[in-house]
Amino acid sequence: MAEDGVDMEPFSLLAHDIRLDIVEALFEQLHREEPDQQTAIDQRRGVRYSTLMDAVGLEDSGKFNYHLDQLRGVYVDRVDGRYVPTASALALYRAVLANRPTADGDSNDLGVEADCPACGAPVEAHYDQEFLSIDCQHCSGWWGLHYPFPRNGLAGRTGTELFDALTERALYHVGLARTGQCPVCAGHTTVDIDEETLDGEDVPTVTITCETCSWVASIDMVSALRFEPRVMVLVNDLRGRTHATATAKPGETSQPTDVTGKRREDGTVALTFRAGGRTATVVVDDGLSVVTAEGGSD
Repeated sequence: MAEDGVDMEPFSLLAHDIRLDIVEALFEQLHREEPDQQTAIDQRRGVRYSTLMDAVGLEDSGKFNYHLDQLRGVYVDRVDGRYVPTASALALYRAVLANRPTADGDSNDLGVEADCPACGAPVEAHYDQEFLSIDCQHCSGWWGLHYPFPRNGLAGRTGTELFDALTERALYHVGLARTGQCPVCAGHTTVDIDEETLDGEDVPTVTITCETCSWVASIDMVSALRFEPRVMVLVNDLRGRTHATATAKPGETSQPTDVTGKRREDGTVALTFRAGGRTATVVVDDGLSVVTAEGGSD
């Protein structure tokens, strides 16, 4: 069964309480056998049939065996006489843990006490439908952040800690997506440079989209290149920082004070950075691969 090109059968397999109980019991038993749950899974220790059946609390072996077989190959595998969860089951389990209700999870106003990296004014943070948004209402010099953030990440973080956590999470995901791999489903990603921002005045922006799932991110092009070593060396140099001692303000992206973009005759895009009376130029292709990176001074 498919809906809009998505195979829904794996979800239908869990449309029974006994199967849900089996998956839940499998993880509970692995956790009890080995304090480091991931190590237990990696080493394929698994759970014995009798132990799993007892944990589910089902006395009818025929019924238990039927539902266990329905899960085989999708959510459960049998290895060396024991049952282990598949990667699909592990992904669902982690998603449940990541988004379980927390004391801070339903707050729409988180009271983040942090400053805008562009103008220094206080920012505002809101959490809604598992998206964390941090915005500046005082200037247009900073994009702000709006990105999925598991409820579990809110626990124990306040102020700049939450600001930093969202920034790092979003930019690490964008960095992976720039290489062609979706950070959510590992599918192929495509890059779409906003031509209207390549006018020598606006901040050049790009949208990266997964061809398989719904993941998408729109961001300034320099922040999308944050984990490209040649770009970061130039950015840190413009900011007067050495590579070894470079530190960022809370919520700070990779963008220098002034960045503009121009489409060149050969089809590449030249990004010009200006800060502290100095300039640097990075040339990228349409896939955001760096062609050249050169520093200089005015």
